[in-house]
Amino acid sequence: MKRYPNYKDSGIEWIGEIPEGWDYKQIKHVAENHDSVRVPLSGEERGQMQGSYPYYGATGIIDYVDDYLFDGEYLLIGEDGAPFFIENENVAFVAKGKFWVNNHAHILKSYNDTDTGYLMYSLNTIDYKEYITGSTRDKLTQSDLSRIGIPFPPFPEQQSIANYLERKTHLIDTLIEKKQKLIGRLKEQRAASINQAVTKGLNPDVKLKDSGIEWLGEMPEGWKPVKLKFLTSKIGSGVTPRGGSEVYQETGVPLLRSQNIYSDRLRLDEVAYISQEIHDSMNSSKVQHNDVLLNITGASIGRCYYVTEELGEANVNQHVCIIRPNERIKTIFLFNVLASTIGQFQVLNSQNGTSREGLNFEELGNFIIPLPPKTEQIKVIEFLDRVSSKIFTSIDNLNNQMDHLQEYRTALISEVVTGKIDVRDYGIQEVLHS
Repeated sequence: MKRYPNYKDSGIEWIGEIPEGWDYKQIKHVAENHDSVRVPLSGEERGQMQGSYPYYGATGIIDYVDDYLFDGEYLLIGEDGAPFFIENENVAFVAKGKFWVNNHAHILKSYNDTDTGYLMYSLNTIDYKEYITGSTRDKLTQSDLSRIGIPFPPFPEQQSIANYLERKTHLIDTLIEKKQKLIGRLKEQRAASINQAVTKGLNPDVKLKDSGIEWLGEMPEGWKPVKLKFLTSKIGSGVTPRGGSEVYQETGVPLLRSQNIYSDRLRLDEVAYISQEIHDSMNSSKVQHNDVLLNITGASIGRCYYVTEELGEANVNQHVCIIRPNERIKTIFLFNVLASTIGQFQVLNSQNGTSREGLNFEELGNFIIPLPPKTEQIKVIEFLDRVSSKIFTSIDNLNNQMDHLQEYRTALISEVVTGKIDVRDYGIQEVLHS
């Protein structure tokens, strides 16, 4: 990539050298903060104003009178809370036209010598750790925002940089979006294979019979619809350890919570640990090899996976249900049924609770499981293992490709806005064929 002819020391460690002719300026010198222009409204007032204008910082649209609305091109940057300070997330974006924004974002209006697009890309390269305050909630104050410094090229170069990055990031984002859609199709393909296998078996020529259950339809002869309670020796959840999160440790016995249970694996990168003593006091919720774990509350309700020997000793809290299969059903077959369309259908239709979605053990016990002979269960398990293995390999490859694209995107923006790459003469055709 082309570099500038001459560089000078910026005096800022993270930036290093910048091209001659560039400056280094704090945000307060390149844009005016318009937070005070915003008209504060109560939740009731916002609820009465549903209409056609974007409402940034919360879901929904509004219909305020013109005096309440911003109109033009502004840069919005998160003030507090997620997703504004999540790693690899963009914290700033440009809003155009008429809109309203709540008090969780700062509103910047660029001065005449500042290109708003360039300002956005620059602010999305900042490491905000040294600017964030707040003991219980991350917060970027107006004064801390104002002292953030960015490389500052002449205005025409700012425009060239913003135009280049807009084109280049659009190409990268389009590639990422295509890979995300492909992952979605692969997941749909796996779901279809699972649902077919656990309801109709593997033989397309098998004779079918009426299951007697409308939503289940026909099933192969030799299969039976059986309630889950007759296929298990245990259906029960754990409890929150006395002392709650205060007793969690860096090491010890894993305490599995709903955020650890996914339908493709147990994710232990953010697992909580408890002491052996607490684990032993929660004897009824100790997990065993071949248990199926099912989330029974909250947004992740219905996600499930099974326990392998590699996990070792572990426990669960009250949001995770232990389903322990008896000798009539294989663990992985049961897991596939619960993760399938018919399993999730029963989850959806059995939720209760006025303030939070939830499943109780009686409802779970009455779930209908299509039960083939054990020999067929094993064949279904082996078939779905092959299918899932191929699909997961493809998904992992696509995720790696997206990670590399995202890393390239981040690095490219940083290199361009700090002047390590000269894009002043980079034409559209060069961008499209790079």
